[in-house]
Amino acid sequence: YLNVGLYRFIQNWIGPSGSSLTTALYVPPPANLVKESIEAMCAYYNDKDTSTQAVLLKVGWYSFCLI
Repeated sequence: YLNVGLYRFIQNWIGPSGSSLTTALYVPPPANLVKESIEAMCAYYNDKDTSTQAVLLKVGWYSFCLI
Protein backbone atom coordinates (compact mmCIF):
# COMPACT_ATOMS: atom_id res chain seq x y z
CA TYR A 1 0.00 0.00 0.00
CA LEU A 2 2.91 2.34 -0.49
CA ASN A 3 1.29 3.95 -3.53
CA VAL A 4 -2.12 4.75 -2.04
CA GLY A 5 -3.64 7.74 -3.82
CA LEU A 6 -1.32 7.52 -6.81
CA TYR A 7 -2.17 6.35 -10.31
CA ARG A 8 -0.57 3.13 -11.42
CA PHE A 9 2.74 3.50 -13.19
CA ILE A 10 3.11 0.01 -14.69
CA GLN A 11 1.03 -1.86 -17.24
CA ASN A 12 -1.23 -4.57 -15.88
CA TRP A 13 -3.62 -7.10 -17.41
CA ILE A 14 -6.16 -9.73 -16.52
CA GLY A 15 -5.80 -13.29 -17.74
CA PRO A 16 -5.12 -16.86 -16.75
CA SER A 17 -2.02 -17.65 -14.76
CA GLY A 18 1.04 -17.30 -16.96
CA SER A 19 -0.69 -15.08 -19.54
CA SER A 20 1.19 -12.19 -21.08
CA LEU A 21 0.16 -8.78 -22.28
CA THR A 22 -0.55 -10.22 -25.73
CA THR A 23 -2.57 -13.23 -24.49
CA ALA A 24 -4.47 -11.47 -21.70
CA LEU A 25 -8.27 -11.46 -21.57
CA TYR A 26 -8.35 -7.73 -20.78
CA VAL A 27 -5.69 -5.04 -21.02
CA PRO A 28 -6.56 -1.61 -19.57
CA PRO A 29 -5.12 1.62 -20.97
CA PRO A 30 -1.33 1.93 -20.74
CA ALA A 31 -0.03 3.38 -17.48
CA ASN A 32 1.05 6.62 -19.16
CA LEU A 33 -2.60 7.28 -20.17
CA VAL A 34 -4.23 6.55 -16.79
CA LYS A 35 -4.12 10.12 -15.43
CA GLU A 36 -5.43 11.55 -18.70
CA SER A 37 -8.19 8.90 -18.85
CA ILE A 38 -9.32 9.57 -15.27
CA GLU A 39 -9.34 13.34 -15.86
CA ALA A 40 -11.37 12.94 -19.07
CA MET A 41 -13.85 10.65 -17.30
CA CYS A 42 -14.26 13.14 -14.42
CA ALA A 43 -14.77 16.05 -16.81
CA TYR A 44 -17.38 14.07 -18.72
CA TYR A 45 -19.38 13.17 -15.62
CA ASN A 46 -19.11 16.63 -14.09
CA ASP A 47 -20.72 18.07 -17.21
CA LYS A 48 -23.83 15.83 -17.09
CA ASP A 49 -27.39 16.54 -15.94
CA THR A 50 -27.92 15.60 -12.28
CA SER A 51 -31.24 13.87 -13.02
CA THR A 52 -29.33 10.84 -14.28
CA GLN A 53 -26.83 10.61 -11.42
CA ALA A 54 -27.68 7.01 -10.45
CA VAL A 55 -27.00 5.74 -13.95
CA LEU A 56 -23.90 7.90 -14.31
CA LEU A 57 -22.57 6.63 -11.00
CA LYS A 58 -22.87 3.02 -12.16
CA VAL A 59 -21.34 3.68 -15.55
CA GLY A 60 -18.64 5.84 -13.95
CA TRP A 61 -17.64 3.12 -11.50
CA TYR A 62 -17.45 0.56 -14.30
CA SER A 63 -15.34 2.97 -16.38
CA PHE A 64 -13.04 3.64 -13.43
CA CYS A 65 -12.51 -0.08 -12.87
CA LEU A 66 -11.62 -0.57 -16.54
CA ILE A 67 -9.00 2.18 -16.43
